[in-house]
Amino acid sequence: MGNTDKFDMIANNYDTAERIELASLTAHAIADKLYQTETKHAIDFGCGTGLVGLNLLAKFKSILFLDP
Repeated sequence: MGNTDKFDMIANNYDTAERIELASLTAHAIADKLYQTETKHAIDFGCGTGLVGLNLLAKFKSILFLDP
């Protein structure tokens, strides 16, 4: 089993409905503070499964997801 498979198994248990909702609320609060970011790049450091950053993809030219 590769790292991607292990990550997917953990993510299936980690991304609960409550966490998905919290990430959505967080992303919307962040998005409300953004200004002219469509041509900019962002980094979601400590992204975990990427729930917040995935909700912000349309706001940036690109997002780099990093997690130790």
